[in-house]
Amino acid sequence: MLTLRFPLSLVYRVFDIVLAEGIEAIFRFAIALLKKSEDELLKLEFEQILNVLQGDLFEAYRSPDSERSDTDSIRESEWLTNDFVRDAYAVHM
Repeated sequence: MLTLRFPLSLVYRVFDIVLAEGIEAIFRFAIALLKKSEDELLKLEFEQILNVLQGDLFEAYRSPDSERSDTDSIRESEWLTNDFVRDAYAVHM
C-alpha cells in the first residue's frame, strides 16, 4: 500500500493530485515507477520481479545522499518527491 512505503509528505502530494485530477493520476504514478525501474526489472526473473514490485520498487526515488537504514523511520529528505511528481506528469496518456 502506498502509505506504508512513502513518507507522509509524498503521500499528501500524490493524494492531492489524485483528488484534483482523478483516477488517471494513479496510472501516471504507477507508470512513472515502472519506467524508472525498467532497466533493473528487465534483468530479473519473474519471481525476482515480484519481490521488487512488492517492496523495493519505490527505492528508485530514494535520494542518493540518504543512507538506507533497517529502521522504519524514513526521513522526508530521503525521497525525491519532486522528481516522482515530475516523472508522473511526463507520462502521456
